[in-house]
Amino acid sequence: MKIEEKNWSKTLLFAYGHLETICGAIDKTVLSCGLGSSSAFFDTEYVANRMINLIERKKFLINLKLIVDKAFSNMKSKYARVLMLKYIDCVDSKLASEVMKTSTRTFFRQINAGLQNFWESLNKIGYGLDEIKKLLKNEQWILEIYNSLMQKTVKEDEMNNFGVLGIAFKQIKQNNFKMA
Repeated sequence: MKIEEKNWSKTLLFAYGHLETICGAIDKTVLSCGLGSSSAFFDTEYVANRMINLIERKKFLINLKLIVDKAFSNMKSKYARVLMLKYIDCVDSKLASEVMKTSTRTFFRQINAGLQNFWESLNKIGYGLDEIKKLLKNEQWILEIYNSLMQKTVKEDEMNNFGVLGIAFKQIKQNNFKMA
């Protein structure tokens, strides 16, 4: 699985966990727009357009939720459960592994297999890399989640590379002292 696919999977799962809250906030905003429309400060056209835009945004988020739900329904249930615990419910890995009655190491392997299974499921329903990018191009908060995950991945790669280099340099230094 490519890093980009893995991070888009994680992004969708993290975002999924917040969609209900965001839709609720949109509902409250639409209600307050409607109630405040009698104010002399806003004309009816402005308020109506604002409400329409908010409702369209909510429809988009509901459709995004349905895409993730459909991907989950096409997955192996144990992988879906692992991903829900980790990314949607944000359960600590140690606790989640206890809930799943597995070792922590097995839990992490199941997460990786689950992310792969989730991505394959998205592809089966027509949401590959290009479609996901196109779908989410205007959702700044989701793009920020993705960018944050990519930055974390880059840092981890740099640390791993530095770690390997550090070990190599340490070994070279030890060998140089032994030769002298």
